[in-house]
Amino acid sequence: CFEPDTMNLWRREGKEVWLYVCISAQRPYANIWGIDYPGTDHRIVFWQLWRYGVQGFLYWNVSYWQENPWENPMTYPGGNGDGSLLYPGEEGPIHSLRWEILRDGIEDYDYLALLEATLMRARRARVDPALLREAEGLLDVSPVCHSFTDYTEDPNVIETHRRRVGEMIQRLRQAVR
Repeated sequence: CFEPDTMNLWRREGKEVWLYVCISAQRPYANIWGIDYPGTDHRIVFWQLWRYGVQGFLYWNVSYWQENPWENPMTYPGGNGDGSLLYPGEEGPIHSLRWEILRDGIEDYDYLALLEATLMRARRARVDPALLREAEGLLDVSPVCHSFTDYTEDPNVIETHRRRVGEMIQRLRQAVR
């Protein structure tokens, strides 16, 4: 259960806040475990982490199988693919699409963190205030997710925001030079 007040208290105390999602979080909550969920759900989790100022993410396992996952991906009743982001292959693990999408989500989060750090340097360098405001606006991820249950399912919205973040990082870096 996500408790923003508790999270904010911990942050004020200097503690790092991490999030864990599990099989009990069903739609309308996004989750990374279900192979039956849309791909945007797996990626949006990291935008939600950014939105709420969460610094870390825990997932319990990436290679758990009760049976041959190629024949039966059900790891728990109602948990189609839970704990199975990598699959057994003859020459080593095989990445699932969820694994690849999670990588994109982690990179999205890192991009936002890089924009935030670049923005701080640009403020110290007294870059044009209009450019700073535009950059600050991109740190607001509302176009991608409003809450844990209200978020886009359109991958183009995610990609567009990510591209704009990347372009802004470049613009700020050029302005600081």
